[in-house]
Amino acid sequence: MTQPPKPQKTTVALHRHLLAQAVSDWLNLNPSAWAELVEIVETVPLGDNCQQCEGNGGNPMRWPHDTDREGRWITGHYRCHVCKHTWTCHWNADQLNPALTWDL
Repeated sequence: MTQPPKPQKTTVALHRHLLAQAVSDWLNLNPSAWAELVEIVETVPLGDNCQQCEGNGGNPMRWPHDTDREGRWITGHYRCHVCKHTWTCHWNADQLNPALTWDL
């Protein structure tokens, strides 16, 4: 008698596991990187497409390497690591997930 196949993890659970594994691996290599990790997490809702890569069929999603805040407006400064294109994007913090942008 064969065993029924094990159910696959849901996509969310699998992504959560992969993210946790990547963060764990990264912090094991660089234990003092907590501040950088917090900075990365804070910019998650600010992803933007690189227009140069998008037109060439590449993976265009990028996150800011730096942010400025003026009142409720956040300016993300982007630099594509593939094509080296740079740009800025302005975000209204009131329209973003407040749980992720409370301290930008």
